[in-house]
Amino acid sequence: MGSRPRKYPDEFKQDALAMIRANPDSTVKEIAERLGVNYWTLSHWYRASVVARKQKKSPKARSRQPGPGGAEHESDEERLERLEAENAALRKKVDQLEMDRAILKKGLS
Repeated sequence: MGSRPRKYPDEFKQDALAMIRANPDSTVKEIAERLGVNYWTLSHWYRASVVARKQKKSPKARSRQPGPGGAEHESDEERLERLEAENAALRKKVDQLEMDRAILKKGLS
């Protein structure tokens, strides 16, 4: 018999997705291994988030006028969400790098 699927907190899922977006050079498989999550699970979360983002774009968002340089203006809520996700991904990256550094130091001594 197979084991019961593990339930991950929404915050963990959001952090994992932010990590994918913040690390374009890493594959979903690499990030899944780093986080200890099944590749297919993380891949499903990512695909679902892409679909949700596309559906979230409303006619109002499409009618926004581009700002200087052609960049669209983001709302305060969107900016906060983006910055929080980026911050979470950067914190995870720092933790990973610190762990890698500690392992390397231990190996050299």
